[in-house]
Amino acid sequence: MHSPIYGLLLSGGESRRMGEPKELLQWHGETELSRLSSLLTQVCDQTFLSQREPSQASPSPLSLPVITDTSIGSGPLAGIYAAHQQHPDAHWLILSCDLPLIDLDHLKQLRTAFQTTKGAAYSTAFESRFDKKSEPLCAIYNKDDLKGIPSFFEDESNHHCARCFFKSLENNTLITPQLPDAIDNCNTPGDRHDIELRLKNGRGPLEIKLEHFAQLFAITQVTEQPWTTYSRTTHGVWEELRMRYKIKSLSSKILRPVVNDELVSWSHEIHANDTVSFLPPFAGG
Repeated sequence: MHSPIYGLLLSGGESRRMGEPKELLQWHGETELSRLSSLLTQVCDQTFLSQREPSQASPSPLSLPVITDTSIGSGPLAGIYAAHQQHPDAHWLILSCDLPLIDLDHLKQLRTAFQTTKGAAYSTAFESRFDKKSEPLCAIYNKDDLKGIPSFFEDESNHHCARCFFKSLENNTLITPQLPDAIDNCNTPGDRHDIELRLKNGRGPLEIKLEHFAQLFAITQVTEQPWTTYSRTTHGVWEELRMRYKIKSLSSKILRPVVNDELVSWSHEIHANDTVSFLPPFAGG
């Protein structure tokens, strides 16, 4: 018998870095909760809202049925497993509330890939443009794979990480989104400003040049490099660089962004052919 694909909109995060509920941010003229709910109902057989507690978030304008997190585990996987427990015969399309650039075409692309890739319904996720790994919260999970979440939780070393769970699946598929920045996350005010500029002034790649000094030269092993960016601010470019090189020793709290030899703010808008660098602290003051 054909298994349905149900949609689960994750709204259980605390939005600590954003400072306000991400699901209530306005994107494309409506709250993200309303927009994503509408998208899921167009590609899924039935759609649900995931919350940590029944009264935790504002009600969906589409009056979606609510699934409260299970007591097993923590984080997004707890919500996903709670959904699986309620409807174990369904595959699940999971969508988080921090993806303001995701649209109907990409959700259709995801569903088509899940149903046709390799001739089997393998759990399928989009590949992140930053590190070429999965975006596990914009993915479709095969119902049989979700049975393994409790045993995954037993290993505390994985920190209940959704990306680690997806990687652990014996059969999984990564696909490239039609637009490379479609699954860019919006978790901080800096992310929000960057994406607002893309939506206002146009998306697409910009060719810029990066220059590296001190610790960043040691990390990248080059003094300068051409860089294709989909971001529109120094904050966004730094996030691309940080994730590409897995930089943990430096942060925007200590770096100073420079564009075309001038110190600028982290919200400074980037243009084609700009030269960008991030000055780390130098010894000796």
